[in-house]
Amino acid sequence: DVILATSEEMRYKGTFETLKLRNQMERTALENGPKLIIQEMQYQEKCKKLIESIIDEKEQGQMMIKEREAQVASLKDYLKEQKVLRAYEMSYIKKFSEASLEQLKKMNDKQIWLLQEDERKVQQLIENDIKANEVMESFLKKEIESYQELLNWWTSKYEIDVEKKTAELKELKERREKDLEWQETLKKRIVEYEQVIEDDRRMKAIKQAEEDFMKLQNKKAIQIQAWWRGLRVRRCLGPFKKKKQKK
Repeated sequence: DVILATSEEMRYKGTFETLKLRNQMERTALENGPKLIIQEMQYQEKCKKLIESIIDEKEQGQMMIKEREAQVASLKDYLKEQKVLRAYEMSYIKKFSEASLEQLKKMNDKQIWLLQEDERKVQQLIENDIKANEVMESFLKKEIESYQELLNWWTSKYEIDVEKKTAELKELKERREKDLEWQETLKKRIVEYEQVIEDDRRMKAIKQAEEDFMKLQNKKAIQIQAWWRGLRVRRCLGPFKKKKQKK
């Protein structure tokens, strides 16, 4: 766009070379035909408006430059005032700082002495702690060695005890197996003995029953004999018959 290019050239360079070149090209084109005359007139009108716009922008730019210059002058005056005020402030701060430093120096001397005393006490405490730590470390090393020896002894004893208990357990298992076999044998024998006892009881019961029966028979026989004897006596039968008297 010729107008935009010319505007940029005027703003940054202050020349119209682009516009002149375009104008020359348009004039050359107008010489080639009547149609170009109308285009030339239109182009000249655009150029006129563009030049007016550029002049307006230039005037506005100059006004802005004047305003900026006025602002710069005002800022320079303000800066001078601030420099003077800053100088007074720096002088006051310097005097105040010197007085404060002197007072702080006196306070710091006392603080340094107190800090040195604290440092000496702390150093003494550190040395005491180091000695105590050395004693404690030596004691702990001896205790650790003692515990290590005791641990080794207990470990060895544990292994020996485990071996013994393992052997005892094995022996107990073997004994238990033998006891179980013996128990089975005893159970069989007990069953046999119980059978024998039961048979013996049964035989004794039969024998006792026979003896009781025999006793009962004897008793009944005696009773029958006594009854029969009494009957014979009462009725005078057999040898108990009364003898006849002789005449």
